[in-house]
Amino acid sequence: MRWATVMLALVVVLVAAPACTDFEAGEEAYDRGDYATALKEFRPLAELGYAPAQVALGWMYTEGKGVPPDDKEAARWYQLAANWGSASAQFVLGVMYAEGRGVSRRMAHWPCAGFAAPLSRVSQRPSTTWA
Repeated sequence: MRWATVMLALVVVLVAAPACTDFEAGEEAYDRGDYATALKEFRPLAELGYAPAQVALGWMYTEGKGVPPDDKEAARWYQLAANWGSASAQFVLGVMYAEGRGVSRRMAHWPCAGFAAPLSRVSQRPSTTWA
């Protein structure tokens, strides 16, 4: 049993190490303004479920860096990253829902619709009567 745990840890490290290297290469390319290379590095990682790469792709689609601006595609990548627990993706996706960019503004589509008031009610003053 112990041997299997060690082997599993080794496999995870060997698989994750190239992903981090590729992601760093994508970040460096993005910082240089080489968006085609950044896209080439980020996309395979994002498609494998690597949340930081999904956020990076979402940002590229939001800003139109190396790809045509597309809020719907950006929201798709942010949603995938948010599902993996990325706080930055959750925040950006929340802003996109609030602004109705790339997503429906209907509360039924919000992941936490049961816990949030519709936007039309948030801006209203609370009633002072108990009726």
